[in-house]
Amino acid sequence: VTGAALATVISQAIAGLLCLFYILAKKSAYHVGIADMRPNYKIIKEIYRVGLPSMLTQITESITFMLLNNVLSGFSSMAIAAVGIIMRVVDFAFMPIIGISNGLLPITGYNYGARKWKRMWKAFRLASLWLVGLMSVATVFLMIFAPQLIGIFNQEPEFLELAVPAMRIMIAMLPVIGLAIGTTSVFQGMGRGLTVLFLSLSRQLIFFIPAMYIMAHFWGLTGVWISMPFSDLCGVFVAVVWLVIVFRKMRKHPNWQE
Repeated sequence: VTGAALATVISQAIAGLLCLFYILAKKSAYHVGIADMRPNYKIIKEIYRVGLPSMLTQITESITFMLLNNVLSGFSSMAIAAVGIIMRVVDFAFMPIIGISNGLLPITGYNYGARKWKRMWKAFRLASLWLVGLMSVATVFLMIFAPQLIGIFNQEPEFLELAVPAMRIMIAMLPVIGLAIGTTSVFQGMGRGLTVLFLSLSRQLIFFIPAMYIMAHFWGLTGVWISMPFSDLCGVFVAVVWLVIVFRKMRKHPNWQE
């Protein structure tokens, strides 16, 4: 564990130094001088206006994961290990999804700023179809090959008996998560950082944490697994309702155009 921690810090330091060298060596279009080091509080304010919600969301996710581990520790250390492995496997499914959402973000920002709102929503619909489609395929794949994928990390029969059903329950709502990611990208592109913050926190704090404790009390470890897709579904419902409200308001605006 100590070695893994050191490897993480060393790799981050090397990556940071390479980025710094790339800029200072004037290999980039950006040239940084001493004069550029003076803080511009107007720019800093705008950065945090959009970026602070994302930072708080990451902090909330860390706290949520700590609480999850705390609940799982009451059952067994094997349950904690299972969640860690499942999260790593599911992360692979998210890679193309993150790519699409990151591509949607600037498109949304450009069209929103140019008041090309109709085109912005058209891009969202197209991205949403791909997000839901890819996550549906990923869900089917993970459901079918759950034993083989988890077996890469641990092939003990007792562990597989616990982790395989857990994974199949936890990923049940992955297709709708694709829609949630697209919705978040739209709100970020529109500069609605507080909306993104609320939607993220509602899923974690309002839905997941209470559901985890309540369901764990009634259904044990299975209840913990069920609380994850339950909170995903609730979070997506709130996000989509909010997005529909914003869409209807924008469609009535006189600037609605291609």
